[in-house]
Amino acid sequence: MSVARVNIGMPPAVLEIKNTLHNIWNDSTPIYQQLRDRIISLIIDGELKEGEPVPSVRQVASDYRINHLTVAKAYQELMSEGLLEKRRGIGMF
Repeated sequence: MSVARVNIGMPPAVLEIKNTLHNIWNDSTPIYQQLRDRIISLIIDGELKEGEPVPSVRQVASDYRINHLTVAKAYQELMSEGLLEKRRGIGMF
């Protein structure tokens, strides 16, 4: 029996990230790079707009059963490339 999750109040881009990450991991590329690449494609496609929050590191790690350090590494690369901004106490945008 599966339980459906209700995502009330989440921006569409966050839902898109959550919906597209299921079962996309492959063994040929590190997961943090796959996550990074998917977020970049959402930005390029206009599905993740400037100023929209991305899910927290812990939330992504929990939802996709990956280590939080893996998510943090992907987010850190995106921040160093100027694609994400971290706002202390608020989140990532």
